[in-house]
Amino acid sequence: MLLNILPRSVVERMRRGEMVIADRIPEATVLFSDLVDFTSVSASLAPEETVKLLGVLFSEFDDLAMRHGLQTIKTIGDGYMVTGGILEERPESAIAAAEMALSMLDAVKVASRAIDEELQLRIGIHTGGPVIAGVLGTHKIAYDVWGDAVNIAKRMETYGLPGRVHVSAAARQALGNSFRFESRGPLDVKGKGPMETYFLYRQ
Repeated sequence: MLLNILPRSVVERMRRGEMVIADRIPEATVLFSDLVDFTSVSASLAPEETVKLLGVLFSEFDDLAMRHGLQTIKTIGDGYMVTGGILEERPESAIAAAEMALSMLDAVKVASRAIDEELQLRIGIHTGGPVIAGVLGTHKIAYDVWGDAVNIAKRMETYGLPGRVHVSAAARQALGNSFRFESRGPLDVKGKGPMETYFLYRQ
C-alpha cells in the first residue's frame, strides 16, 4: 500500500527505521499544471464523468512522469505537480520535465476530443533550489516538497497562458538549446518582482 503513496526509496528508508524522512536538495526541477476553467467544464458533466475524466488524465500524466524518470508529488483538484532531481541527482531533469509538459498538452487535446469539450492546460516549470522534501502525517501519509523553487514554479503556471508551457529564466538556462523559446520580456511576478520568463515549444 505504501508503494502506491510514497516513492520506493522513501518506503525502504522507513522500513530501515528512519522516523523522520526529510532531505535538503541543492537543486531540483518543479512542474505545476492546472486545467483552465475546469469548474465551468465540470458543471456540464455528471459527477462520475468528471471523476473519470480526471482519473484518465492523471493516470496518463503518471505514466508520462514514470517514462521521463520524474516523481509525481500530488494532485490538488485539477492541478498536478511533478518534480525531477528530488530522489536522485539528475542533471537533465529540466529537459525531462519540459518533454513531459509538451506531452501533457498533447494528452489534454486527446481528452478534449473524447468528451467534445475544449480542455486547456496551463503549465509552469522552474529549476532551482534548495528545496526540502519529506514525509508528513501518520494516518494520511504524504510525500511533499517545499521551497522557493516550488513557489516560483507555481507562479510560472499562474502567470502562464492556456495551452502553453511557461518557464523561468533559470529553467530556460538549464534547458539549453534543446527547445525553442519565446521571450515574454520582464514579467512582474507577485512576491518576486520583474522576472525574465519564456514560453517553451518543440524545435
